[in-house]
Amino acid sequence: MIFGLYLLDKVTIFVPGWLAPILEYLSIDFHYRNLMRGVIDSRDVLYYLSLTAFAGLLTAYHLARRPE
Repeated sequence: MIFGLYLLDKVTIFVPGWLAPILEYLSIDFHYRNLMRGVIDSRDVLYYLSLTAFAGLLTAYHLARRPE
């Protein structure tokens, strides 16, 4: 999943113009570049927190479905 989100930024040259900004914003690399420059933006923090929450929800759902 993480590798797929990383690659979203790399495939923007192959998609139509209107879809490229959306894929770039969903990419991990797009948000990480801001943090590497030392810019702590609330959008980047919210992006990583929402990814963490989504992964936690998927884990909880998967564990709830496991037979005991």
